[in-house]
Amino acid sequence: MILSDNPVFRFEAARDQSAHWSRTLRYGCTLILLAALVLVLTAVVTVTTLANIAYSLEELVINLLVVSVLVLVALQILAGMGLGILTVAQAAPAISSEVEMQSWSMLRTTALSLGQILAGKFAAVYARLRTPLISILVLRLITVLTGLLLGAVLIMRDQVYWIHAGAWDRFWISGAWLPFVFAVPVVIIYYIGQPLLQFGVNTALGLFYSAHNRQRVRALTASIASRLVLWVLMLVVNGLAIYGLVLLVDEWSYAYWAPQLYVQLPTTTTILWAIGSVLFVWIAVQLAWQAGLALFTMALTYRRARYLAD
Repeated sequence: MILSDNPVFRFEAARDQSAHWSRTLRYGCTLILLAALVLVLTAVVTVTTLANIAYSLEELVINLLVVSVLVLVALQILAGMGLGILTVAQAAPAISSEVEMQSWSMLRTTALSLGQILAGKFAAVYARLRTPLISILVLRLITVLTGLLLGAVLIMRDQVYWIHAGAWDRFWISGAWLPFVFAVPVVIIYYIGQPLLQFGVNTALGLFYSAHNRQRVRALTASIASRLVLWVLMLVVNGLAIYGLVLLVDEWSYAYWAPQLYVQLPTTTTILWAIGSVLFVWIAVQLAWQAGLALFTMALTYRRARYLAD
């Protein structure tokens, strides 16, 4: 069955479209996106205006790009946290409210299968929060473009201007540029697509607690609490993992004891390939646990909902 023909999806998606909070959310996300665009445009206009009077145009451009990236990242972190809470809050009452109103058993007697019911409720959460989700995706895209521009300026300033022709030729012939070709697109796609994965995890958690609590308030409280705990846990785990990996790569590539033991240090190309491989593995692990958690949680929700009664 196509989701647009799913009556559960149509009812759930249309239920809050005209509500005041829904309109406020849509307009608020649009304003945040416009504010981010205005910020970037203001930086460009400022650079153009001060080009003839700045002491160092290069430093001015770098400073403006750094500030723009920091502001954009702060905006999307705040917006992402807000969207995460809203997603859980939308998904948590999806089943428990049916149980409270004693309509779950009636819904189960329709021609819809349990999978279609859960799919309709899952998709309805996306339909309600589609505007803020797309806004965060666009905001991340703007951040990536600004970051790439900043990286290009820094590389041009610190590397390209100072490399002589022979070293530049060896850079291309040795394949030292290949890690960038493979790693950068993977990191960018992962970074931009994170809101979609987080949306799936948040919706799955909300539906899980909704199926395991017969009251909406308890389902909502448990969902938000578990999401906050998961945020803190992953922040600590990822922080420690990143710190440990950076320390290991730094110790391996610039080991102070290597000359004393007559150990040959790795070449720049080897270091770049190692860093790219570590990034790829780290991203693969992140994707695996997020997708696995969402699928596993939905499987538990399906199992619980099979035996759920009013």
